[in-house]
Amino acid sequence: AYEIARDFEMDEGTGEIPYGYYQEITFLVVDLEKPESGSSLSDLRNYGNLQTLYIKGTKSGAEIDLDSLFALLEGKPLTELYLVRNYSGTSSIPESIGKLATLKKLGLYGNGLSYLPNSIQNMTELEELYLDLNPIEKLPDGIGRLKNLKLLGIAKTGINESERSRLQKLIPNCKILSE
Repeated sequence: AYEIARDFEMDEGTGEIPYGYYQEITFLVVDLEKPESGSSLSDLRNYGNLQTLYIKGTKSGAEIDLDSLFALLEGKPLTELYLVRNYSGTSSIPESIGKLATLKKLGLYGNGLSYLPNSIQNMTELEELYLDLNPIEKLPDGIGRLKNLKLLGIAKTGINESERSRLQKLIPNCKILSE
């Protein structure tokens, strides 16, 4: 996307990325390991029609201001959000994630998450939730309110068989992927 914008900029000779360009983009990858590769998190306010956002963290686990990120995303037609491989830099998810009510897929694998906030229950459109590769041991009871949840990924987490059974009772129509 970034290269397309730069090509457009060079063709037009305007020296800046036109507003219309941002409105056309529905899928965006932000690689925090390589910030020079394109968009940064602060650019997100420009993407009015963003539907899928993939944020790849850093090996050092750089801290991300998730409250600010979720505030930037609120009101966008976002259906998929992936915040992956930020290791110890993402150890918790703030309650503000519950405001992203349009999400259908949420991938939080490869972080340092030990819990999910109760506001996850507000994400009633959620169909897929991936928590793999996190030290999380228990999910909030509110997960039972996610009636559309079809897939829950919990491979390589701290969730034991007892918790898995509890989850299956809370969300009986959901396939729990634990391997």
